[in-house]
Amino acid sequence: MSSPFPPPKQTSGKIILLAQATAKPGKADEVETLLKACRAAAENDEKDTLTYRTTRGVEGDSDKFAVWEEYVLPNGLTDHVANKPFQALAAADLLTSLDIQYFNEFQ
Repeated sequence: MSSPFPPPKQTSGKIILLAQATAKPGKADEVETLLKACRAAAENDEKDTLTYRTTRGVEGDSDKFAVWEEYVLPNGLTDHVANKPFQALAAADLLTSLDIQYFNEFQ
């Protein structure tokens, strides 16, 4: 299955992705549960996923999520969006918004 968001223009090396999402009213706990499954798959089953950090807003922003992801391209991101937990999240239609940004780390 294809990615629900545009892939980076960069095709090799490492890339960092920041996904920011807002859950539909009353659906934030379901989003968190699905993101936990995505994280477990990323950490245990995806050799080209280097980082997968899941966060949820506090106080009045508990319906907002941010996920920091780091992949080795070209396979890391492709493998991640193909895994069953990610596909379950994408198919669940629980979000009102999703913003994806790509970054390169510098030192």
